Amino acid sequence: MGWMERPLARPTPRTDTGQPGRHAVKHLSRERLSFFFDKDIPPMLEVDSGEEIEVETEDAIAGQLTPATADTVSHAVMRSRVPCANPVTGPIFVRGAEPGDGLAVSILAIDPSPLERYAWTIFDPAEGMLTNGLTLNEPLVESKRILPLENGALAFRFHHGTVRVPVSPALGTIGVAPRLERRCSFLNGNDFCGNVDVPSLGVGATLVLPVHVKGALLSLGDVHAVSGDGEISGGAADCRATVRITVTVLKTPPFLRQPRLDDERSIGSLAVGGSLDTAVRTAYRDLVARLCGEHGFETVEAYQLLSSVGRVRIGQAIPPVFHTAVASVERRYLVMVDRG
Repeated sequence: MGWMERPLARPTPRTDTGQPGRHAVKHLSRERLSFFFDKDIPPMLEVDSGEEIEVETEDAIAGQLTPATADTVSHAVMRSRVPCANPVTGPIFVRGAEPGDGLAVSILAIDPSPLERYAWTIFDPAEGMLTNGLTLNEPLVESKRILPLENGALAFRFHHGTVRVPVSPALGTIGVAPRLERRCSFLNGNDFCGNVDVPSLGVGATLVLPVHVKGALLSLGDVHAVSGDGEISGGAADCRATVRITVTVLKTPPFLRQPRLDDERSIGSLAVGGSLDTAVRTAYRDLVARLCGEHGFETVEAYQLLSSVGRVRIGQAIPPVFHTAVASVERRYLVMVDRG
């Protein structure tokens, strides 16, 4: 079978028997993958606003890199076997979502590599921040590394010893169907989101996306067990995963210029750009607008506050086209304690 011809995943209710009293949760398997965000792909699952879903996700190269293949198949060959990288599970049709609405996706849990118990990482000389003539070191060769998952940490086994890194899983790719032409799941955009690889897109975060088509048609995948800011080698610690989310339709959202990434402690705006400074500037511009439109600040006040307490996380810094950033501010700074 071809990659786009896998059997239809059958979403079925699943009950967490290990948690007494917990309600049944709809489950969507990774048996059928898509490599596009596309309004014309039939939905794999329909859910109500506010419903909880369990989604199995595939890794960035569709499960091809294993301990058996790490030393035998090149990254380029693996990439050539699929339409593009970063396959996504879905789409998910959210009842009640209409164009102009917002869709809030809250990440409740991410279980990295629940069966395989490993992640992997690749250095490809054709990708990354410090390659393609942008570094002074000698030319490097491709390196693929299997990272065993042991007691909640990844084992980076180097020539001089082992470094253990606690997992902090996050979604690398998530998005909704664009209004017009489809987008490859390897790409990203400020309108549909896509492959953004933001480390803060993990448990406890809520991503708000604009809805362009009926049902929103949400898809997600490309989990990283852990990822560094900038993703300087062109990838992180990639793995399969099981992700638990809730999806909520926002009928009267403020105008969404950018995807929004909030959590209990902070609010943030996510942006992509042709350069890193464009991504940061776009994210901060949207965050200034949020402070003014939602929290009562004047433009200059918001600008001054963010200049002092704003924070930026870099998702990708991979020339020439992949640059993503989240500008955020802690909620405690949005409360006016003295109006005198």
